[in-house]
Amino acid sequence: MTESLGLIKQNNTNQSAVSKEYDYKQQISTIYKIFSDNVRVATSVYRMIEYFLVDENEQTTEVYLVGEIGKSTVSDLLEKLTEAKKNNSPASIITSFLDQIYQKTLPQDISDLVIKIAKAYDKLYIYGSNEVVQAKAQFGNSLTEKDIIVHNTIIDVLTTYLKENGLQEDATIISYLDTYYAKYNTVIQTATSLGLL
Repeated sequence: MTESLGLIKQNNTNQSAVSKEYDYKQQISTIYKIFSDNVRVATSVYRMIEYFLVDENEQTTEVYLVGEIGKSTVSDLLEKLTEAKKNNSPASIITSFLDQIYQKTLPQDISDLVIKIAKAYDKLYIYGSNEVVQAKAQFGNSLTEKDIIVHNTIIDVLTTYLKENGLQEDATIISYLDTYYAKYNTVIQTATSLGLL
């Protein structure tokens, strides 16, 4: 019957651990996005009802996630993140915990965009402030003072920018970040700049 519907049968060959981890991460991400969309729609519906029945000027209805996805607190997630780092978990696991923490602590309307841009712009995204020495050992001379400043400030800079300017295209935000962090660019030393020539 599945062939007549044009469906492909499941491939039962073994998957690599990386593939399984990616599939699991994508599944959790998709479920979370579905729930977030449902919360957004429910909030809009309830606010519309509140608009018609209670008050036309101010609607205060809020809808929250409950259950497994919604009940993890930031401290629970920080505990899981610490354990994942202690156990040398893959970067994707650490990233997923960081994403969840930021989704809980940042304003809901901008959290996904802030996370997306921060991942793209901050090469130390998965490192904590106390792990910069470890990052220096891994990145060597390619890690600059600007990279550390970006890492320590990017979430606040992005949040402030998006609150003041509203949602923007990725390219516009990255252009703003390039301009904002240009003052921290390191001077590349050459024989001329050192005064040897």
